[in-house]
Amino acid sequence: MIGAGPSFDFNGDGTAGFADSVAFAEAFGRTSTDADFDPGFDLDGDGTVGLGEFVIFAGAFGE
Repeated sequence: MIGAGPSFDFNGDGTAGFADSVAFAEAFGRTSTDADFDPGFDLDGDGTVGLGEFVIFAGAFGE
């Protein structure tokens, strides 16, 4: 799909909702050097799950 961005629906239920925010919170603070790093949560591609991702995810919450 042209112009497709990151998926905010981490649990696959069709909505960026509460369950996705819990999953995101568990991933928050991880970096690409961590063994349990999941690049699906690295929404801006900088190798970390941090404030940038939080802002992006918060903007999509409920969609």
